[in-house]
Amino acid sequence: GAFDLGLAAADLSIELGEHTQPRVQAYWVKGVALASLGDQAGAVDSFEQAIEIRPEDRWSALAHRNMGDILESQGKLDEAASHRARQAELESGGE
Repeated sequence: GAFDLGLAAADLSIELGEHTQPRVQAYWVKGVALASLGDQAGAVDSFEQAIEIRPEDRWSALAHRNMGDILESQGKLDEAASHRARQAELESGGE
């Protein structure tokens, strides 16, 4: 139930949000909820939205981490490594 509630709250925030900061957080939350509910494709879409909205944001770094986890679980190790490298870059303040 908690992930369903998180998904509903994220969708509402995305729908109502005009500012990029809350929207990027909402897309990340939506991705986490969808991944936890077994919808990996939906989670990937949400994480990609978070990254697209604010590519240099700390929430984008988290989205890269989660993308890496999903891709690794799918056996896409090179893509997973690329997302983890981007996460590390963002967390260290690099571009």
